[in-house]
Amino acid sequence: MAPTDKLLSLDMGIDDCFYRFQRDFELTSTVVYVHLQTLDIIAQDRRTYGPDVIKDLRSNVEVWDQQ
Repeated sequence: MAPTDKLLSLDMGIDDCFYRFQRDFELTSTVVYVHLQTLDIIAQDRRTYGPDVIKDLRSNVEVWDQQ
């Protein structure tokens, strides 16, 4: 079962971004920090809206749904 993710915060730079997500699994919950050194995988108009960020990361990062 895929985890449920929620964007908690972000720190947007000119060329990079730090994201903080809450990741809920069936029996546990954790916080995940992601540093994107290049923002090419997320369209400019989608970089700050949580559901869009999660959707783009899920489709572009192979290990996104792994525990």
